[in-house]
Amino acid sequence: MMTTVLSSRLSASARHPLVILALAGIVGGVAAFPLSYVSNTNVWIGLCLLPFACLVTGETRKNYGYLLLSLTMGGLSLLYGVKLFYFFALAFYGLWLVELMVGRCHPLMLVLVVCMSPAFLQISGILGFPIRLQLSAWTGWLLQAAGADIQVQGNVMVLEGAVFSVDDACMGLNMLAISLLMGVFILAHRFRIERKQLSFGYLALFFTTVFILNILANLFRIIVLVMFRIGPEQATHGAMGLACLVSYVVIPVYFLAGFLVRRCGKDVEPIPAARPVSPRVELLQYLFAAAMLITGITLGRELKAGTASYATVAYQGLPAENLPTGVTRIATDEFLLYVKPIPEFFVAEHSPLFCWRGSGYTFSFIQEHVVAGRTIYRGQLVKGNDILHTAWWYSNGEVVTISQLDWRMRMFRGEDKFCLINITAPDEAALLRQVENTFQNNSLLVHYEK
Repeated sequence: MMTTVLSSRLSASARHPLVILALAGIVGGVAAFPLSYVSNTNVWIGLCLLPFACLVTGETRKNYGYLLLSLTMGGLSLLYGVKLFYFFALAFYGLWLVELMVGRCHPLMLVLVVCMSPAFLQISGILGFPIRLQLSAWTGWLLQAAGADIQVQGNVMVLEGAVFSVDDACMGLNMLAISLLMGVFILAHRFRIERKQLSFGYLALFFTTVFILNILANLFRIIVLVMFRIGPEQATHGAMGLACLVSYVVIPVYFLAGFLVRRCGKDVEPIPAARPVSPRVELLQYLFAAAMLITGITLGRELKAGTASYATVAYQGLPAENLPTGVTRIATDEFLLYVKPIPEFFVAEHSPLFCWRGSGYTFSFIQEHVVAGRTIYRGQLVKGNDILHTAWWYSNGEVVTISQLDWRMRMFRGEDKFCLINITAPDEAALLRQVENTFQNNSLLVHYEK
């Protein structure tokens, strides 16, 4: 029988070492992570779900896969100074401890770790941008097919003079992490009710379905908002998002979980009592804990004392300024040019969608635009009555692209490192003039070598 009462499977002599070993990971995390890194809603919901989703399905084992993954992630965190790697190092460290001293964990825990990862919102934000553009296109196509007079430009739809935009504040898209965490909760609940478990393949099918349902719920929500002209300032705007979430995600997911577990789940065999670890493995535990603790403290010190690296930037002979964040800025009365180097293919690229938001701006009228044969992103930045026009793309000095997959795969294959290029101007004409000059005259020279 699966259980989350972990202490019931531990002898009194094993509980104290587990507490000490767990504290080593906690102290390492406190040393490495700023509070803002773990203060997102999905992290706290995931922490609350940990005891509920930690389903013990087999006897204790030495899962050297988790051990190797944890040590690898810890080493990568020190090598590249990336907090995300250390987060996963601690996660696999915790799974190693639980499986060694309590019992084998169901793979549902791996799904929970990914969904509660602090990087999840960053990843969903990056994916959410092209998804917003696609949802806008689908909405326009469906309403046009229904006979509506609607025009779509990027994330903006105009229906009989009324303007609607699918922006980064769209509550429905921001509910993706919550939807997946709800799926974890519902599936763990069904496991207990049916006393069965699903294989990893069925887990992948289930959570892929949750993701697709979330996209469809957002599509239906946008269609209804546009058809009935419900603006973001109206109370029914948020209520419609919750209604679509419940109707098209939560209810279908609940019944899907029950169906899969009943039809495809396997009965859980009785679990033998937890066995004490040998002195050799106990020594390995403490060495492992010390490694995690030292890694966390070292990473925290490195990040605090670390110096930013900058790209070499030349543009029209103008002076460049290196900001403390690693960004190079060229500023004139007509435009602002920011160049942010991307050190590795797997790191976040600090998209303008996030950076400008920190300055109090929101994005609107985002769309793809072709200038001098190059495809870029462009949009408007709004802060009260202040409106700026901005454009961005990725370049390594030779290749210009807006595809996340393209530049990441090029860097993975060993091509020159890419930089994020962002040009902002007070009016549209000035922006397009600078972008066109950049491409036609090849006036922007960028090179980055960490």
